[in-house]
Amino acid sequence: MFDMTTMLWQRFPFMVPRASRDDENRAPVNILISTILLVLATVFVLLRVTARRMKKLWGPEDWFCIAALLVHLASGGLNYGQVANGLGRHVEFVPVDQQVVVLKCLLALECLYNVAMVLVKFSYCYMYLRLFPHLRIHVHVVAAFVSVWGLAFIFVILFQCTPMSKQWEPQLEGHCLDPRPVFVANAALNFLSDMALLCMPITQVMRLQMKTPVKLSICSIFLLGGFTSFSGLYRIKTLLEVDPTDATWTFEDSNIWTIIEMSCAVISVCLPTLRPILSKVSATFASSINSRGVTTDKSRARQTRTQTTHERLECDSTEYLPIYSPWSRTRGRAPSTSKDQEPIPAVQTADIRLSNLSLENSPGAGITQD
Repeated sequence: MFDMTTMLWQRFPFMVPRASRDDENRAPVNILISTILLVLATVFVLLRVTARRMKKLWGPEDWFCIAALLVHLASGGLNYGQVANGLGRHVEFVPVDQQVVVLKCLLALECLYNVAMVLVKFSYCYMYLRLFPHLRIHVHVVAAFVSVWGLAFIFVILFQCTPMSKQWEPQLEGHCLDPRPVFVANAALNFLSDMALLCMPITQVMRLQMKTPVKLSICSIFLLGGFTSFSGLYRIKTLLEVDPTDATWTFEDSNIWTIIEMSCAVISVCLPTLRPILSKVSATFASSINSRGVTTDKSRARQTRTQTTHERLECDSTEYLPIYSPWSRTRGRAPSTSKDQEPIPAVQTADIRLSNLSLENSPGAGITQD
């Protein structure tokens, strides 16, 4: 029976085997990092669901986010399966049957990675359709690119070898592509789509009529998703360093960074929706201070800021904005005003909504700009 080194020499004859090594095991680090990130991603999605229920809003972007989490959890399960079968150890210390399991799980993990990232990007796209309906064409172009790219790479990953089983049994007759350029190209296109989705809302926020610090605070929420792009770039580095003759050892790093990138993507798509929970926590904290009879100047200032925040949230009403639905061109009317009461301009109301990070529009309502 062929061992992993012999099989991979046949597939990658240009590689030279290394000298004998100690039986090191990097699996504990993998398990620790993966578990922490999977738990964090789950917590943030649960917080997102709670926030959306508090606002009594639900949309396709929420379903895509939940689906992305489920795929991410399945990817974590595959990673654990690889660890149990020798991932993180040098190939000469891993039995042949376990080596085959590691390669099969690697194939499935790459496919699920693409599915999860596509679902996260769909969640972003639907959120942008609600917030910036005038960018409908841009959003649809990005969504189409993401769809085609995701399906194309899943196809390439599955059929990079003829027959397919040659991917985990290289001694079979047939031929294979070198998987590393495929993985790197996949990660690079994923990075480009991340940049497109990050730039889209930031350019719109910077055009609104609000103070620069407020604009920067809102942009920072979206820019937190930039760590997903950073992890994707570092994942490319780990893929370039893969040694096919020692796959169970060198794929360890790329597996960890695959989990990191997927977790960051799921968490970042949840961040813009968490304002209701943060407001409630802030109000509860302020009430707790007041109930203890703390009346220092600092506590009074904090209470005033909290009340102001709630007053601004109360102003978060779409009745002062033209109703602009991604699915309809119908516009609503602003309420009648007396001579002493001036109507609130649409851009000003949009500033209130964004400055409070209240990115949850009612179904069919969006932010418009004069």
